[in-house]
Amino acid sequence: MQTAESTHEPVENNKLIGWKYIDGKWHFFDDDGEMQFGWIQDGHAWYYLNDEGEMQTGWFKDGEADYFANSKGVMQIGCIKDCGAQYYTNKNGMIQTVGA
Repeated sequence: MQTAESTHEPVENNKLIGWKYIDGKWHFFDDDGEMQFGWIQDGHAWYYLNDEGEMQTGWFKDGEADYFANSKGVMQIGCIKDCGAQYYTNKNGMIQTVGA
């Protein structure tokens, strides 16, 4: 059974618009009701949606680059502390170095 919760209300023709929580995963639908994939910007935050349109949290890869998103799916930049290690990103959020 598919369930959906929303942070935006549906508009004309019952299209899904904005963030929707479906089967335990967050997805984003544009103003035409099309599910989005890859990088999206919502407000000032960047999010990554995998090939199934699911918002990613924690560590993930996009191509050869590693990224980290917090528990709300927001891409993190700067210094990231995880499991006792420090990681540093460039301004685009790509992991550059690992600290001790």
